[in-house]
Amino acid sequence: MSDEQPLVLIADDSQPARLLLRRLLEREGFRVEEASDGDEALRQARDLLPDLVLMDIQMPVMDGFEAVRALREEPRTARIPIIVVTAAARHAEDMARGFGLGADDYVVKPFNSSELIARIHSKLKAHRLERDLQRRNAELEVLTRISAQLVRALSLPQLADYLLEALHSHFHADSALLVLLNTEKKPDFWRTYGRVLRHVRTLVHTWMPARISEESKGLFLEDTCQLTPELSEVFKLDGIRSGIAAPLRYQERLIGILALASGKARQFSPYDLRLLE
Repeated sequence: MSDEQPLVLIADDSQPARLLLRRLLEREGFRVEEASDGDEALRQARDLLPDLVLMDIQMPVMDGFEAVRALREEPRTARIPIIVVTAAARHAEDMARGFGLGADDYVVKPFNSSELIARIHSKLKAHRLERDLQRRNAELEVLTRISAQLVRALSLPQLADYLLEALHSHFHADSALLVLLNTEKKPDFWRTYGRVLRHVRTLVHTWMPARISEESKGLFLEDTCQLTPELSEVFKLDGIRSGIAAPLRYQERLIGILALASGKARQFSPYDLRLLE
């Protein structure tokens, strides 16, 4: 879930029902998208990756039960919280079927607005906690693997390749870069993984070390298009829209830079930079 207001996808074939839910959710500060049948809901969920889905059961093309099953079978949508909001599932066997397919909760129409909002907040909070725990476990795993390699008798190129490959994969970056600097802060060792970076070499030689030394911390580029036209153009030539770079220091001296880049704007967060550091 992003730092923006949570996105809720409403899947219901009744336009008045969707309008009612939209007004209720937007009043509470949620962002809202709509789908009029189960098949459209599945496509929207794949494209938008909403923070939560409100799913009706009786819909044309694909009913809510089948839509829930399909969402749970796809890795990208498998963990999205789903609350079934329907007048059709009043019997225990219907609820059991929905829960068996992977629905997280049931709300029967007509519903109490305050109760529905409370349930939505509860599911979002639980999902956020689960996501944070999974992220920390993944971070611990990658750091443990990297640490294991550090204590082995590897050559510098071998260690650099392993480190960059692990970080490239964990952060879903397009490019990973390790540069070691000499005493004059000029590149003495250069290693990349992923997309080839030809044009940013000039920035690594000059701008990046100076910027990191000046700020005494890492570099967070949310969108390279927001930089000066000259810098933006250099990043554009290598297809870079966002990036993070962490300083490598020894006895307070800058000895290198570890960086990740992406062709997507806002691919990384300040939290990612802290982990990289």
